[in-house]
Amino acid sequence: VGDYLDLPAGAYTLGFDIDEDMNPDVIFEIPELPAGTTANVFAVSDAEGGVMLKAQLSDGSVATVSPSI
Repeated sequence: VGDYLDLPAGAYTLGFDIDEDMNPDVIFEIPELPAGTTANVFAVSDAEGGVMLKAQLSDGSVATVSPSI
């Protein structure tokens, strides 16, 4: 849980460093969204123990982003 971030439009790379060794263990490539898009993004685990991002968009749709590594 965190504060909302206002980011410029563009594609982003998001990494999670789970073991705190200064190297991301899971990396997500976030595609560019149109300017003005509002999204609530959650990291969720799947049935196999992996993780993915779920983004709830302001139009009510949900997008899923799988890790790139």
